[in-house]
Amino acid sequence: MKKGYKNEIFLFLSTHQMGIDNYDFIDKEDRFSVVFRPFGGLFRYDFISDSQSFDHFQSAATSYSPGYKSKFRASVALPFGQVFTDFVIWIESDINEYIKEKEQPDRWAEYKKLTNASVIKAEDFTDISDFLPGEKEQIKIALKELKLLIIERFAENKEQIENVNLRMTYLEQAIDRTNKTDWKGLFLNTIISITIALSLDTQRGKELIDLFVQLMQIAPGLNY
Repeated sequence: MKKGYKNEIFLFLSTHQMGIDNYDFIDKEDRFSVVFRPFGGLFRYDFISDSQSFDHFQSAATSYSPGYKSKFRASVALPFGQVFTDFVIWIESDINEYIKEKEQPDRWAEYKKLTNASVIKAEDFTDISDFLPGEKEQIKIALKELKLLIIERFAENKEQIENVNLRMTYLEQAIDRTNKTDWKGLFLNTIISITIALSLDTQRGKELIDLFVQLMQIAPGLNY
């Protein structure tokens, strides 16, 4: 491949948001290959030299599809400009889509981890009596303090703050219409749902659960 063409590829990648350090280059007589280093070098794009022209190329690239196989991008050799445009499209589509999928949180897995990490166990939910008036007031005070701490330590934007307010308000109101066992179940579900809504990782989620439990231990009638 001509140096001018290689330089054009270099300039594009050096200014791209992914950074040129994420790419390796393989320069052979019959092709110039760009390898996206993350994910074990799974993705690569080959500019395959045409035997009849220094300015035309066939191309092949890893496709974001089942099997992640390398596929030809066109049936014939094309001018470098067209192949380069296809190369840019490939980065913005196939690689970006793969990255988005990898970065997408697995809510089911998070839910399972958080449930397993919780110190609140199902066997603790044995008291079907109602809360006494004094217990209700103490718990509501603790919940208000807890809501402020969650917003201060974990919420990062207006949407998350509104989400925390909504869920904590529902939990506070539910104490007037549920028994201790039912409310404890709602309490645990609220912990997990807030943790997921805040997009916390497992460690931060555990910190939030510990905050719930520590604060509620002082509230009478819960026996955590």
